Formats: sequence, structure tokens, C-alpha cells
Amino acid sequence: MDENRSLFPIFKTEIQKVEIIVKNVIIMLSNRIYIDKNGEKKKLLDIDIATKNIDDKGDNTFVLKANNGDQFAIKIIFQKIVTTGKKSTISDFIEDYVQYKKILIANNYNNKVVAFVTGQNIQIFKEASFLEDIITHNGQPKFELLSPSEMENFKKSYNVTEYTIKKCPKNDAVVKYLGLKKKDIFRVVRPSPISGYAIEYKIVV
Repeated sequence: MDENRSLFPIFKTEIQKVEIIVKNVIIMLSNRIYIDKNGEKKKLLDIDIATKNIDDKGDNTFVLKANNGDQFAIKIIFQKIVTTGKKSTISDFIEDYVQYKKILIANNYNNKVVAFVTGQNIQIFKEASFLEDIITHNGQPKFELLSPSEMENFKKSYNVTEYTIKKCPKNDAVVKYLGLKKKDIFRVVRPSPISGYAIEYKIVV
């Protein structure tokens, strides 16, 4: 019976889902890099500090402060979003957290919603993407944003330009996850059975 039971999906309550999603959003932000005033790469978030200091505002909304001073507001909606009009959940979220970088997690949404929230500089993800830590699985490539000086050194060392580097669209899942911007160059380190690892570089377009 115990073995058969593992074949079926485990039901999670909304409270359990919120805990898992918030944890994985913190992990996502901790994987992001920002460039400080000296051009050096720094971690955007420390997991332990963020987990301790995150502020639950109620109604599945959470806020936290990153190492670069940015404040993030995270909103979880356990339903499909179909409207963005006045007095909608999204419009209220925007009005309540004007000065925050906003992350929206929803059960589902349509292309119209994506276009609207993207225009408001809100990152939107599907709930299912954050019910597990999607980037630290065994065998998952490692991704690392290059600093401005590293970008220039890479271009000179490999004699490449922004036009000849392998492209990665801005709507790519990894680009969204790491919060990368257009013209950012990042390193991808993949496990390799022959050499141990293989490295390639991509630019966000």
C-alpha cells in the first residue's frame, strides 16, 4: 500500500503551497546577481536573511528588501487571471506597491495579462514553476551573469561582438528566472561526460 500510494500526486493545501512558493521565490532571487557601483558582481539576496526578514502583508502578499536596496513585492494568486481592469487584484497590487519591484505568481493567465503586466515591469510566473526548486536539480546547467568588465574581456578574448554571440530571447525561462536584461551576457556551464563540463556564452536579445 505504501509503495502504491507514492504513485499518486500528493495534495497540498494553499497554505502549504504558499510556503513552498515563497521559499522558491527567495531561492530564485538569491540566484540573481547585481552589479555594484564599482562594477563588481554581488548576490542580490542572502537566503537566510531574506527568509528571516520577509514580511507577510496578508492576502498572499509578501515583501522583502534586497542587498542592493531594491524592495520586492510578491503576490500569489491561486486562480487563472483573466482581467487587469480597475479594482482587479492586479490593479490593486500595482497601486499598493508602486515603489516595489513586483513578482506575480498565478495558477494561470492569458497572453493579454502577460502583455499588460510586462508593460508594468512586473514579472509573472505560473504557480507550477515554483512548487519546486527548478534551477538546482542535479544535472541542471549553471548560469552566471558576466560583469561589464567580464563582458568586454570575453568579447576581446573570443573576438566576438553582440551580433555573433549566441542569442537568448528575453522571454526565455532562464532569462526571466535570473532577471536578466537586454544585452546582458551570461555564462552557461553544462555537465559533460567527456570533459566534466562545457561552457558557452549567450546574450539576451
